[in-house]
Amino acid sequence: MREGLYDPRRVAEGVERVVCRGEERKYYRFRASRFYGGSAVADTVGCNLNCVFCWVDFPRTHIRRVGSFHSPADVLRRLSSIASSRGFGYIRLSGGEPTLCRDHLLSLLSLPRKQVFILETNGTLLDEDLVSALSGVRGLHVRVSLKGSSPAEFSRLTGAIPEAYEWVFRGIGLLKEYGVPHHVSLVHWFSESRELVEVLARLDSMGERVELESFIPYPKVVERLRRAGIELKRRF
Repeated sequence: MREGLYDPRRVAEGVERVVCRGEERKYYRFRASRFYGGSAVADTVGCNLNCVFCWVDFPRTHIRRVGSFHSPADVLRRLSSIASSRGFGYIRLSGGEPTLCRDHLLSLLSLPRKQVFILETNGTLLDEDLVSALSGVRGLHVRVSLKGSSPAEFSRLTGAIPEAYEWVFRGIGLLKEYGVPHHVSLVHWFSESRELVEVLARLDSMGERVELESFIPYPKVVERLRRAGIELKRRF
């Protein structure tokens, strides 16, 4: 492994030792959100990427000090309560990487609910076993966030090995193969125009629906980008 870069799968193993406990997982907040026309959100603790543009700060970097453990039933109860009181049709996990603590996630998804469940993931852990299990879940939609338009850009933005970029494409292909409803959300703000055109063409050839992610200039994110010497190419 190249000096200074990390393997997201190995990082996931270490993070899971802290944030997973049997079928329980650490969360730091349950809230209402305006996204998707209104959604109830459970913010997870722990991620296997270290994106320079991430809006999550302290809960991402201090996983031992933040949050408390919750069972799948308790998470769904809290989300359903928020959604019902606000008239929301969607519930979702955010904050960290929801495909960590797989037993917790699959148990949560197996519980009966009224709302559509949106699973927002960075895609690096979408292997065949997980995607096969997701294919049996009703009322599920997976949003895969693709970090950048090339392996090199992915590595620059996340600090991870560039090979992990192709893991995400492998996961996207599996979602399509197994018929799991999904779309790709592309982080394109830092992409060179040529690479952006190329990755959009690649996704189009796969028959993928692509959302161009919006950039929200949170002050802490802007400062982090400045320190890293990374400039925005676009922000729509």
